[in-house]
Order: sequence, then structure tokens, then C-alpha cells
Amino acid sequence: MFHCPFCGASARIRTSKAANDTGTIRYKYYQCNNLECSATFSTMESVHRIIGQPQLIFHDKDIPRETMRKSHQGRSQLTLQLEDCGMALKPVHYARVPFG
Repeated sequence: MFHCPFCGASARIRTSKAANDTGTIRYKYYQCNNLECSATFSTMESVHRIIGQPQLIFHDKDIPRETMRKSHQGRSQLTLQLEDCGMALKPVHYARVPFG
């Protein structure tokens, strides 16, 4: 969350768009929550540093991509090997969270 550069109040993201083809840079457009100010401004969010890289180990068990929502498919997420991470796999339940 960014604060308004003029009055310091919190600001909300109104929209965003990708700035490159790989999705590592985004432009975000904000509006100040202070009704007396209501300034609009944009920021640029980017990947600053890679802290941990995924293991690129492929296995025979594939999850059909068409069974997952497009927003959950990601890029090459299905190739991550989860059996060797030492944690028991639990079913994941996704909650619907409103945006905005």
C-alpha cells in the first residue's frame, strides 16, 4: 500500500497493467482515500531481487492444467517437486476474496 504523496493519507489501487511481457513489472494507478485531496498517481512495481529459486526437477505425475483456474496456473508452477520438501501435503481450500 502506498500513501498519498501530497497529504499522506492511505491510497487505494484503482487499476494496474503489465509493463512487460514477463509480468515482472507492473504499473499501478492509485487514488487518495482523503476526499478533500483525491489525488491520483501511479507507481511502478518490479522484481528487485530473487531470494530463492525453484527446484527444476520434473516428475511423471502431471496435474491437468485445464482443471485449475487460469489465475492459479502461473508459469511452470506444476513442475515444482513437492514430495521432497518435508511437509505433509494438505488439501487447499481457496476462499473467494473480493477485489477493490
